[in-house]
Amino acid sequence: MSIAFLIGPKVSAEKAHTLLLAYLPKDATILFNFHKHFYWHGQRICTWYDPKCANCVLQDLCDFYQSGRITSLSSTPIRKKKSLNP
Repeated sequence: MSIAFLIGPKVSAEKAHTLLLAYLPKDATILFNFHKHFYWHGQRICTWYDPKCANCVLQDLCDFYQSGRITSLSSTPIRKKKSLNP
């Protein structure tokens, strides 16, 4: 799942961690439930091959959805070939 709508493009992992913490609740139970549901959202709704943007509750926050690019997704990501030589 892309969370660029929350942190912006090309943000380092350390900076992303800091930015995302500001959005999260301090209560451990609430935080855990948020994590579970966000993870589930990425597995079921916001997937690479077949994003279900029409079913997404985050449409108003999602730059990808609002850009209208949902029809231009590649059906197969381009993968680099692994070299057999070290």
